[in-house]
Amino acid sequence: MNLDQYILNNEEPLCDKIFEFYSFLLRYHREIDQSDFSSNPVVLKKLKRYEEFKSWSELEELAMQQEKFDKYIKEWGSAPRVGKEQ
Repeated sequence: MNLDQYILNNEEPLCDKIFEFYSFLLRYHREIDQSDFSSNPVVLKKLKRYEEFKSWSELEELAMQQEKFDKYIKEWGSAPRVGKEQ
């Protein structure tokens, strides 16, 4: 599958969809690697950069969600309880 022409055009909405598709294929199909998409070093560099950015973005989102969860648990733990005291 050669994606060079689409990626090198830099049409943002189309490139984003291609990168997402590429990412999906790499994530869920171990037999595929980046060389299956292109032999152009510029395209391969863009594909690798997208994967790196996506990974860091997902990790950052996970960290923010963990902070929200921790805050919620802390607030829940300090909330007054109704019922018998033991």
